[in-house]
Amino acid sequence: MKKLSNDIVLRPRFQLEILGNREVLLRKFLEIKKAPFLVKCLDNHIFIKFNEENNHFGSPQLHLEIDALDDRTSKIYGFFGPNPTL
Repeated sequence: MKKLSNDIVLRPRFQLEILGNREVLLRKFLEIKKAPFLVKCLDNHIFIKFNEENNHFGSPQLHLEIDALDDRTSKIYGFFGPNPTL
């Protein structure tokens, strides 16, 4: 069993390999428009944050970067953190 540390991680990061073409995955994120979240895409970067009415000081956002490993597999890099415009 892996021992957990007592460190507090304020900006957790993760990586995930997923079966799927990068362009198809990016298109799926563009099609998602569900409240209470805003989804914005810029190249291979996706930003998911709370909409204006649910956003408050300290509300986190999720930044995803999707890179193609080959034609069928992609790697997603994720980062939870504060909204940089605050």
